[in-house]
Amino acid sequence: MALASERVVGELKGKRYELMGVGMKSLDRRTEYPLVMMYNYTDDMVLEVLVDLKAQAVLDVKSERYQPAVVTAEMSRARDLVRQDGRLPRGGIDVETGMGLIVEDVNFKSPRYQHRIVDVRFGPKDRRLPTAWAIVDLTSHQVIETGIYP
Repeated sequence: MALASERVVGELKGKRYELMGVGMKSLDRRTEYPLVMMYNYTDDMVLEVLVDLKAQAVLDVKSERYQPAVVTAEMSRARDLVRQDGRLPRGGIDVETGMGLIVEDVNFKSPRYQHRIVDVRFGPKDRRLPTAWAIVDLTSHQVIETGIYP
């Protein structure tokens, strides 16, 4: 319903985005509605869509600037980018072990300011510490840096 809304279609037309998930939002103590969240990589904004399932209607659509937690599809894309980059696979790192967190570039003069950046750590599951890392910019589809821990 959210993706079919004319307002949402208009907001996302021609833009690269990812469906982040659906949560719930309370308007008061008795009223709760599903909240559909999408990340718009073109503008580095979160699109929040409040839906009334009973009325089959979109109540509100708004863009917010914040960084929600990384989702499964983004983690998969980050690992694919690291695999294509080749530096860690050539170093013997199993890219499929990668797990990451969103980090922010707070330098407003940086070309990566407000981008969707993931700090990914790699390593065998039987070790307590990672064996390698990569910083991946999902907005620009680039691996910024990689490294292998000694």
